[in-house]
Amino acid sequence: MSRLNITYHPIGIVHSPFHSQEGTAIQAAATEDVQAKIEILYYNDKTRSNY
Repeated sequence: MSRLNITYHPIGIVHSPFHSQEGTAIQAAATEDVQAKIEILYYNDKTRSNY
């Protein structure tokens, strides 16, 4: 039986004042004054499949 190799590539970056799970609220309503940003990365690499 052959193994299937899976390679993961990042699709984005989360910019947040939190650097660990400790102190991070479970629900967004508990952190009204905290702002974060999600940056979606664009790849134009012809060697990857576009699913």
